[in-house]
Amino acid sequence: MSFFVDRFYRFVSVANPQKIKDALMTLGGHGLCGTVIVADEGINGTVSGPCAVRPQLVQLLCEYGIELPAVNQDVDVIPFQRLFVRIKSEIVTMGMPAIDPNVQRGRYVLPEQWNELITDPEIIVVDTRNDFEVKLGTFQGAENPDTRSFRGFPEWVDQNLERLAQAKGVAMFCTGGIRCEKATSYLSSKGLDTTFHLKGGILDYLEQIEPDSSLFQGDCFVFDDRVALNHFGEIEQGVSICFGCRRAIRDDEKKHPHYEEGVSCVSCFHETSEAQKQKYRSRHQQKLNEMTIKGK
Repeated sequence: MSFFVDRFYRFVSVANPQKIKDALMTLGGHGLCGTVIVADEGINGTVSGPCAVRPQLVQLLCEYGIELPAVNQDVDVIPFQRLFVRIKSEIVTMGMPAIDPNVQRGRYVLPEQWNELITDPEIIVVDTRNDFEVKLGTFQGAENPDTRSFRGFPEWVDQNLERLAQAKGVAMFCTGGIRCEKATSYLSSKGLDTTFHLKGGILDYLEQIEPDSSLFQGDCFVFDDRVALNHFGEIEQGVSICFGCRRAIRDDEKKHPHYEEGVSCVSCFHETSEAQKQKYRSRHQQKLNEMTIKGK
């Protein structure tokens, strides 16, 4: 059996989020897996499933102006355990409900135009992703706001507003493009009109730009069981998840004394109490027992 992976988002007025959730959950009964967030402001998701269910997904999303690629991305294994459809106040949480990318946002830059833009010394390049994502890989010369979540991004902008305003322009990027929609919209609300964002994000860039011409260094974190993708769109085998903090970790980091499988890593060891670590140990042992019973 062949499987597909699709990622999509659109800022669009959704009158009845529950209707979309119900329709997607019906597809879940036919093998669709992944995570989809629905809000009044739009739809955002990454899903996978048998190729036979994809036409129904295409038809459903088309009703909301979301067009999936004609040719789907094939994978050997579905990188999700089940389907989650969540109704939230925002499809990407910035904590700024007044920000509307449909009203104001930066200019799209296609992957083939991106290198020329970010090598301009008068352009400030900003990675809008979380700190652990940036740690895995980022564009050459990009600034890291060092945020734990996207909610922290507006504060970073406010602290650096004067410097950003003095630049020729600000170019932003993220995994698939959605965070940059809001990031450039926020900058526009602060009076910065010369902002750019990479259309389709890092993932489209890696798909379209040859490795020899690429300015992206490292691997790209993805929020599913694949964890990280390299320049060829392949799963990077040397990266996994710390189940204590859900950050990505490379295999060499597992040699650190603060790493304990299922419990902690060098990034989160000092963030949790011993009582929490013990809870994680019990959870991890339960998972190992379940895997033993299933013969994995």
